Order: sequence, then structure tokens, then C-alpha cells
Amino acid sequence: MPPVYGGILIKREHLQRQRCAMDLIKQTRRETVKCLKQAAEEAERLRSQAISEGYQQGVLAAADAVADYLAERQGLRLSLQREVEDHTRALLTAALSHADLLLVLLEEWLAQQPEPSIPAPLELWVPAVRRAAALRLKRQIGALWRGKYDIIAHDGGSFIMKHGDQVAEFDAEAFIDAATRQMASCPDYGTKARRLSEQGLQALSDRLMRHFAGEHALPIREP
Repeated sequence: MPPVYGGILIKREHLQRQRCAMDLIKQTRRETVKCLKQAAEEAERLRSQAISEGYQQGVLAAADAVADYLAERQGLRLSLQREVEDHTRALLTAALSHADLLLVLLEEWLAQQPEPSIPAPLELWVPAVRRAAALRLKRQIGALWRGKYDIIAHDGGSFIMKHGDQVAEFDAEAFIDAATRQMASCPDYGTKARRLSEQGLQALSDRLMRHFAGEHALPIREP
């Protein structure tokens, strides 16, 4: 016989349908709660991902800025090095073109020469382009040399001093070239600076890769 509630006869089928409906409601509630939880977790994941991606983009942008700075600094260093070399060459050229230079060279050279056994004239070969220096030398040579002398202009670039079997030559352009080569043979700071820049970029790249991979970033060592 079907159960009676409050004097009302309820069929078993109705009760079963009611229980099924209640179970369905409970199941729906559970599924709803589960879906809401999953949605919240997904939203949090997307939010974290967006923050992380934004952070990574910021870090990458900063890394690009650092790389650009290092490259620009390298270019500036090379440009300044060329300017220094050009300026140094210009200073040497101006100094070695001074009219008194030939007198100074002659005085120092004569002071080192032994007395000749047989008197001989002093020959001074002066570049034709150094006409002003030759005239100055001619006017003041009497204070340095009491004997005979010849001042001869020639088409070369060297100042040549000859007395007996003693000969000395000074080539200003060759001296400047040698000084420039010597400067170039000094410690190669350009290569060292470039190597440090490359090492810095590599270290920065390694740290970024470790950071994005979730690994502990190793400290950057001094080169």
C-alpha cells in the first residue's frame, strides 16, 4: 500500500520521481559549485599568466634596452678611439712640422759626434716642402756649427744629416706611422671591451632563460 503523509495518499511513483528530482537538484548544485570553482581557478590562472606574460615582456624589453645600450656604447667607443687616433696624429704632425725641430735634432746629433780626424763639411738634406725650416736652419746654424756646411733641398720626406762617415736620418712621417702602430700594439682595450659586452649579454640571456624556466639564477661573476 502507498505511504500516507498527513492523511494524503501519495503514490510510490510520485515519491520516486520526487526523490529523483531532489537528487538531480543536489547533483546540479554540486556540479554548479564545481564549475564555479573551476571557473575561478581558470580565471586566477589566466590572471597569473597575464601578469607573468606582462612581466616577462617587461623584462625582455629591459633586456633589449640593455643590449641596445651595450651595442651603442661599443659603437661610441670605436668612434672615440678613431677620434683619439686622428687627434694624436694631427698633434704629432704639427709638433714635427715646427721650424725649430731641425735645429733641435741637429744640436743633439752634433753633441754625440766624435771630433773628425779630417775636417769635413756638414751636409744637411732638407725636404723641399720644409722651406721655412730650411731658411730658419740657415740663419741659426752658426750657433751650432763653425765649419763649412751645405743645406740641400730634396724631394724626399727625410731630414738627413751627414758629417764625414756619420749619417743620421729622421723621417717625420715614418715616425708618426711608427707611433700610431705602437699605439695600436698597446693592450687591446677595444677587444677586451667588446668581449666584456658579449659576456654581459650572454650572462643576461642565461639569467632570463633560467628565470623563465623557473630555475635559480646563478650570480654573475666578475670577468
